Amino acid sequence: MQPERTVRQRLDAFARTRGYDGIASACSYALSKDPVFRLEGECCLDARDAAWRAFYAIMDDVQSEQRPMPTLDGLMAELPPLEWPEESGQ
Repeated sequence: MQPERTVRQRLDAFARTRGYDGIASACSYALSKDPVFRLEGECCLDARDAAWRAFYAIMDDVQSEQRPMPTLDGLMAELPPLEWPEESGQ
């Protein structure tokens, strides 16, 4: 099981729903002068930060034996939802 890869793939797939190459590309738009791109870029930054923060908290609990390792589906269910801002107009 490669949970890190699964988290990356989830984030990249989310970014691709708006035509970005992946999460890194989408995050690069957070400084765009275009308000729609900027909003989407900021959304992706927030989503990426939240996903990795949650992932590392889960892994810390697993490593400290506070909980068992979740299945990949279970892990994905525990991560924050990925949602685009309604204001983006897409």
